[in-house]
Amino acid sequence: MYNMALIQLLLRGTLGVMLFCSWARAAIQYCHKDELVDMCLGMTTAKNETSGGTDLFMTLGFEGSATKGWMALGIGEQMAGALMFLMISDQQKNVVVSVRTTDGHFQPQMAPDKTPVVEILSINSQTDTWQEYAFVCYACDKWATFNPSEKSHPFIWARGLTQKFETATLDARIRQHDHYSLFWVDMTMGAPNPGETGVPPALDRSKGSLGASDYGSPSASSGSDVDPGFTAARAHGLLLGLAFMVFFPAGAVVLHTGFSKAFEAHVALQLLASSSTFGGVFLIAWPILKNDGFETLLKGHPFFGVVLVALVAIQIWFGWWHHRNFVKLQRKTTPTFIHRWNGRLLLAIGTINTAFGIIFAKEKAAAKLIWGTLAAIEAILFLIIVPELIRRKQQFFIPSAKHIDGEERGHLLETLSPDQ
Repeated sequence: MYNMALIQLLLRGTLGVMLFCSWARAAIQYCHKDELVDMCLGMTTAKNETSGGTDLFMTLGFEGSATKGWMALGIGEQMAGALMFLMISDQQKNVVVSVRTTDGHFQPQMAPDKTPVVEILSINSQTDTWQEYAFVCYACDKWATFNPSEKSHPFIWARGLTQKFETATLDARIRQHDHYSLFWVDMTMGAPNPGETGVPPALDRSKGSLGASDYGSPSASSGSDVDPGFTAARAHGLLLGLAFMVFFPAGAVVLHTGFSKAFEAHVALQLLASSSTFGGVFLIAWPILKNDGFETLLKGHPFFGVVLVALVAIQIWFGWWHHRNFVKLQRKTTPTFIHRWNGRLLLAIGTINTAFGIIFAKEKAAAKLIWGTLAAIEAILFLIIVPELIRRKQQFFIPSAKHIDGEERGHLLETLSPDQ
C-alpha cells in the first residue's frame, strides 16, 4: 500500500516536471496592442532530423475580419533580406501563407528556390473579430537572417487592414501596410529538448509577452520607437530633400545677390542639385523596377518623382540654351523664359513631393519639422527677399558694359538682368 502511494507520488511529480518543461519551452510569446493592431505570436523550435536543420513552429493570432486585410511576420531587422510569412485570406475565408522576401522596402516576392518550405498546420480561429493560424517553417535556420540560438533575435511584423482579395493566392499583390513594427525574441527560451517533437504553442493573451520585447532585448523594460536606421530609402529622401529644399533654391537665389561669381555659383549649385536628384532617384527607382515593376512608378509619390526627373533634364537643357543665347545676343530669348518658369515649377513640385515622401515613409515628427522649416525659409526667400533684391538691382542696373567684352560681359549682364 505504501509502495503504491509512493509510485503515484513519483508519477505525479514526473508529470508535473514534464508539464513545467513543456510550458517553459513554449514560453516565447510576443503580444502587441495599440489603436490599430491587436496581435499575439507564439514560437517554439524543434530539431528536424531529416534535414538536420531547425523547424520554427508559430501560432499567429490577430484582431480583424477573416474576409479582408493581411498580416505578415518577418525574420530579420528590416524588410531587406527578411524571410516573410504573409497570411492572406479571401472573402470566402480561404487562407494561404505566402513565403516571400525582398531587397528593400518593396513588394515582397516569392522565391521558392531560395526560401524554406512553410505549411499551415491548423486554423484555430477565423471569426469576424479574431484570426489565429498555426504554421511551421521547416529547416528555417537555413535562411541567413534566422539564428535559433540568438538571445535577442530581431523580427518584424506588418498589418494591412482593409485590402480585400477575391482569391487568396500565394502570389497575390499586397498594398502598403497600414502599420508595422520591430520586436526582439530570446530564441533560447524556445529551444527544443532532446527527442521532443515540435508543435505550435497555444496562445495565452492574458500573459502578454514572454521572452519577447518591443525594445531591443526581451529583458528590456523601456525603450523608444523602432528606427530602421539609415536605409537606402532614407538616403534617397536625404538626397532629394537637399536637392529641392537646399541646392535648387540656393542656386536660384544666388543669381540675385550681385556676387561677382554669382553665375559660376548658380551653375555649380544647379549641377550639385541635379546630381543629387539623379542619384537619389536611382537609389530607389532601380529596386522598384526590379521588385515591383514599372507600374509602381506611375502612382502617387513615385509618379511625381518621375515628373521631377523629366523637369530637371528640361531645366539643364534650356539653361544651357538660354546662357548660350544670352552671351551671344545679350538679351533674353524664348529658352530664357522656359528655363525660368520650368525652374519655378520644379521648385514647387519638388517641395510638395518631398512632403509626400516624408508622409509616405511614415517618418517621425523631426523630419516634418525640418521640411516645414526649410519650406518657410523658401517662402521668405522667394516672396520677400528675392523681390527686394530685384528691386534694388533695377535701381543700379547697368544697361550696357562696353568696357567688358565676350563671355564675361554676357555673364555680368545675365546676373544683373532685373527679370532673372
